[in-house]
Amino acid sequence: MKKREASFTTNFLALSRTVFRAPCVFEIKDTRGKDVFYLRELKVHQRHALLAARLGKFPYKISDSTIGYRPFDAVLFGNMPAYLIVKYPKRWYAIPIEKVPEEGVLSEADAWALSTRCG
Repeated sequence: MKKREASFTTNFLALSRTVFRAPCVFEIKDTRGKDVFYLRELKVHQRHALLAARLGKFPYKISDSTIGYRPFDAVLFGNMPAYLIVKYPKRWYAIPIEKVPEEGVLSEADAWALSTRCG
Protein backbone atom coordinates (compact mmCIF):
# COMPACT_ATOMS: atom_id res chain seq x y z
CA MET A 1 0.00 0.00 0.00
CA LYS A 2 1.33 3.41 -0.87
CA LYS A 3 2.04 5.88 1.95
CA ARG A 4 -0.69 8.31 0.95
CA GLU A 5 -3.32 5.56 0.80
CA ALA A 6 -2.04 4.02 4.03
CA SER A 7 -2.36 7.32 5.87
CA PHE A 8 -5.88 7.90 4.57
CA THR A 9 -6.88 4.31 5.38
CA THR A 10 -5.87 4.75 9.02
CA ASN A 11 -7.88 7.96 9.32
CA PHE A 12 -10.83 6.57 7.39
CA LEU A 13 -11.10 3.44 9.52
CA ALA A 14 -11.22 5.53 12.68
CA LEU A 15 -13.99 7.66 11.13
CA SER A 16 -15.88 4.68 9.68
CA ARG A 17 -17.26 3.69 13.08
CA THR A 18 -19.43 6.80 13.11
CA VAL A 19 -20.16 7.11 9.37
CA PHE A 20 -21.25 3.49 8.77
CA ARG A 21 -23.70 2.14 11.32
CA ALA A 22 -23.85 -1.43 10.04
CA PRO A 23 -20.98 -3.82 9.31
CA CYS A 24 -19.67 -3.43 5.78
CA VAL A 25 -16.56 -4.02 3.68
CA PHE A 26 -14.39 -1.51 1.82
CA GLU A 27 -11.74 -1.28 -0.84
CA ILE A 28 -9.93 2.02 -0.33
CA LYS A 29 -8.26 3.87 -3.20
CA ASP A 30 -6.50 7.23 -3.39
CA THR A 31 -6.33 9.32 -6.57
CA ARG A 32 -2.87 10.52 -5.49
CA GLY A 33 -3.89 14.15 -5.82
CA LYS A 34 -5.63 13.80 -9.18
CA ASP A 35 -9.20 14.87 -9.93
CA VAL A 36 -10.05 11.50 -11.51
CA PHE A 37 -9.94 7.84 -10.49
CA TYR A 38 -8.98 5.28 -13.12
CA LEU A 39 -11.24 2.27 -12.63
CA ARG A 40 -8.46 -0.08 -13.81
CA GLU A 41 -6.93 0.52 -10.36
CA LEU A 42 -9.79 -1.48 -8.86
CA LYS A 43 -8.47 -4.95 -9.61
CA VAL A 44 -10.79 -7.71 -10.82
CA HIS A 45 -10.25 -9.83 -7.70
CA GLN A 46 -11.08 -6.83 -5.49
CA ARG A 47 -14.33 -6.18 -7.36
CA HIS A 48 -15.25 -9.88 -7.18
CA ALA A 49 -14.57 -10.04 -3.44
CA LEU A 50 -16.68 -6.95 -2.78
CA LEU A 51 -19.52 -8.31 -4.92
CA ALA A 52 -19.34 -11.68 -3.15
CA ALA A 53 -19.54 -9.99 0.27
CA ARG A 54 -22.45 -7.87 -0.96
CA LEU A 55 -24.49 -10.44 -2.86
CA GLY A 56 -23.44 -13.82 -1.45
CA LYS A 57 -20.78 -15.08 0.92
CA PHE A 58 -17.06 -14.43 1.00
CA PRO A 59 -14.83 -16.32 3.46
CA TYR A 60 -11.49 -14.74 4.33
CA LYS A 61 -8.60 -16.33 6.23
CA ILE A 62 -6.44 -13.90 8.21
CA SER A 63 -2.82 -14.88 7.73
CA ASP A 64 -1.04 -16.35 10.73
CA SER A 65 2.15 -14.72 9.47
CA THR A 66 0.69 -11.22 9.75
CA ILE A 67 2.71 -8.99 12.03
CA GLY A 68 0.75 -7.54 14.90
CA TYR A 69 -2.65 -8.23 16.42
CA ARG A 70 -4.83 -10.96 14.91
CA PRO A 71 -8.27 -10.88 16.52
CA PHE A 72 -9.31 -14.24 15.05
CA ASP A 73 -8.45 -16.74 12.31
CA ALA A 74 -11.13 -16.11 9.72
CA VAL A 75 -14.28 -14.20 8.91
CA LEU A 76 -17.26 -14.88 6.66
CA PHE A 77 -18.72 -11.81 4.97
CA GLY A 78 -22.13 -12.05 3.38
CA ASN A 79 -25.14 -10.02 2.37
CA MET A 80 -23.60 -6.82 3.65
CA PRO A 81 -22.91 -3.41 2.16
CA ALA A 82 -19.69 -3.26 0.15
CA TYR A 83 -18.09 0.00 -0.94
CA LEU A 84 -15.35 1.37 -3.11
CA ILE A 85 -13.95 4.30 -1.13
CA VAL A 86 -12.22 6.83 -3.38
CA LYS A 87 -10.15 9.64 -1.86
CA TYR A 88 -9.92 12.71 -4.09
CA PRO A 89 -7.74 15.70 -3.14
CA LYS A 90 -10.34 17.30 -0.85
CA ARG A 91 -13.03 14.67 -0.19
CA TRP A 92 -13.71 10.96 -0.12
CA TYR A 93 -16.72 9.13 -1.55
CA ALA A 94 -18.27 5.75 -0.64
CA ILE A 95 -19.68 4.14 -3.77
CA PRO A 96 -21.69 0.91 -3.43
CA ILE A 97 -19.82 -1.75 -5.41
CA GLU A 98 -22.88 -2.59 -7.50
CA LYS A 99 -22.90 1.01 -8.81
CA VAL A 100 -19.20 1.12 -9.77
CA PRO A 101 -18.72 1.06 -13.57
CA GLU A 102 -16.62 -1.77 -14.99
CA GLU A 103 -14.14 0.49 -16.77
CA GLY A 104 -13.24 4.06 -17.56
CA VAL A 105 -12.62 7.04 -15.36
CA LEU A 106 -14.54 8.45 -12.39
CA SER A 107 -14.42 12.19 -12.07
CA GLU A 108 -15.18 13.63 -8.67
CA ALA A 109 -18.61 14.66 -9.99
CA ASP A 110 -19.24 11.05 -11.07
CA ALA A 111 -18.21 9.78 -7.64
CA TRP A 112 -20.53 12.30 -5.98
CA ALA A 113 -23.45 11.15 -8.16
CA LEU A 114 -22.84 7.44 -7.41
CA SER A 115 -21.92 7.71 -3.73
CA THR A 116 -24.10 7.18 -0.71
CA ARG A 117 -21.69 8.82 1.73
CA CYS A 118 -18.85 11.31 1.52
CA GLY A 119 -16.57 13.24 3.78
